[in-house]
Amino acid sequence: MNIKEYQINAARTCADLGSKTNNLFHMNLGIHTEVGELLDIYKKKMAYGKEIDIVHLTEELGDICFYLANKDTFKDVDRPVSYHDWI
Repeated sequence: MNIKEYQINAARTCADLGSKTNNLFHMNLGIHTEVGELLDIYKKKMAYGKEIDIVHLTEELGDICFYLANKDTFKDVDRPVSYHDWI
């Protein structure tokens, strides 16, 4: 699946809160929440020596991708098919 396909699929399960402002606020809150959860994984490793749970880490990265893709949709951002196109 490429980025554009993912963006289309992610939009199918994203709640529409009725306005662009509300939808973008929702996406921004989601991104911040998920980044916080991702950082917590590393904090627990650093501070408490807890092993990094790769499954949990992958889930949080996937959640961040979901919110970023939907934010792009609400902002009408046209991403390349692959990030390789930007390199």
